[in-house]
Amino acid sequence: MRKGERRVKNYECRITTRPDEIVVTTLAKNPQAIEEKVELEVQRLLNLGYITPSNYKWLNRARPVVKNNGKIRLTANLMALNNLVILDKYSLADMMEMLYKLNGKRYKTKIDLKDGFYQIPLHPDDRHKTAF
Repeated sequence: MRKGERRVKNYECRITTRPDEIVVTTLAKNPQAIEEKVELEVQRLLNLGYITPSNYKWLNRARPVVKNNGKIRLTANLMALNNLVILDKYSLADMMEMLYKLNGKRYKTKIDLKDGFYQIPLHPDDRHKTAF
């Protein structure tokens, strides 16, 4: 990882899915106009260790998005995976309730969300589920 980039320590995200079901979607060809930028972004993510080469049965469709600055954000369409996920019985706290509890507190912190999606690593046993 590059200087200034952080990952959460001592935690790996789990993706619990229904057993014996996998996601296999068809590949879509990227528009030729952005193909080189997509390859550069894939290489950048590989170099940072955010993604690794794989040969899994699972396959989600990659979807490159052109940002306002012309750079590529590589996303994956995980809708089929979402349909297999067993939902966590614990929900997130209500945002308004959290803000109310913070009112009048002396110290507050913030998180840098640069490439925020990559800051929480996936558990090794579940990484194959996000293959693209």
